[in-house]
Amino acid sequence: MKKNGFIFFIAVFLIVLVLVVTQNIKGKEITYDDITIEDYKDKINPKEDFYVYIYSPNCHTCEEFSPTLDKALNQVNVELFALDVSKDENNNKDFFKQYGISVTPTLILYKDGNEVGKMTGNIPYKELLEFLK
Repeated sequence: MKKNGFIFFIAVFLIVLVLVVTQNIKGKEITYDDITIEDYKDKINPKEDFYVYIYSPNCHTCEEFSPTLDKALNQVNVELFALDVSKDENNNKDFFKQYGISVTPTLILYKDGNEVGKMTGNIPYKELLEFLK
């Protein structure tokens, strides 16, 4: 009886180990720091350097672009903030007009609180990687 329990324990341990190893081989999971428009303004005002990804989960182009963005983010060390425009607190047409944001997805680079680069749409991987460097 003890031998069967030990074998069961070893089998479960090996299954868990295989799952953990294969998950790590696939690459790190990409997460974005979700921000609101207010957070966005707070980052611009003290003149910070940052990237912001403006998207909507309902946007077909955003869905197509997401794997490309994830792949690129696995290759570079940047902090990316994500603004989901479908959320009520982020629905501010005046803000988007002021900052020239008219489509999703949009990726913007700020240096010292100033926009220095912007890309929109389903950005090809090589262009995106260059933009994120």
